[in-house]
Amino acid sequence: MNPQNNKSKKAQSAMEYLMTYGWAILIIAVVLAALDMLGVFSGSTFLGTSCLATPGYSCSSPIISTNTLGDNLLSFNFSETGQTLYNVKFACAATSNSITGLPNSGTSNAFSPVVANTLISGSTITVTGITCFGSNGNAFANNPIGTAFSGQIWMNYTQTSSTTTANIIAIIAKVTAKVS
Repeated sequence: MNPQNNKSKKAQSAMEYLMTYGWAILIIAVVLAALDMLGVFSGSTFLGTSCLATPGYSCSSPIISTNTLGDNLLSFNFSETGQTLYNVKFACAATSNSITGLPNSGTSNAFSPVVANTLISGSTITVTGITCFGSNGNAFANNPIGTAFSGQIWMNYTQTSSTTTANIIAIIAKVTAKVS
């Protein structure tokens, strides 16, 4: 048998193998690239919204929306079932400041203006326009629709209507929401 003829058959077989399966591999690579560009492999694509409140509180329907300034603002429904609260303010941050234990933000006070002067036990309010802060301390802003935020909702309140009463600060919920 001619060794040159045997090498020729092996080369032809290898080329047929590459041509047959090479096209299939190329098509699979193109499909995977297209799916990646569509965001199918991104975890935030499958991420839903949630607001898991600590006992005594209820949090639902978290939404992060944009305004004309590009800010991404959190809105949610909130109720408290234990006692009447006064001078209620909220904050939203991905992390807490390791020194102060307060929401990590680039501002001296991450809490909103007073949302409710009096929140009667069992009543529900809709909280709107809360700026959330990322783990870097910067405002969560100018994000495209579909961008996910995950963090904590904080509440600052007093137990009496007196302005001299000490403020109580507590983490009340873990929130996950998308910009819509």
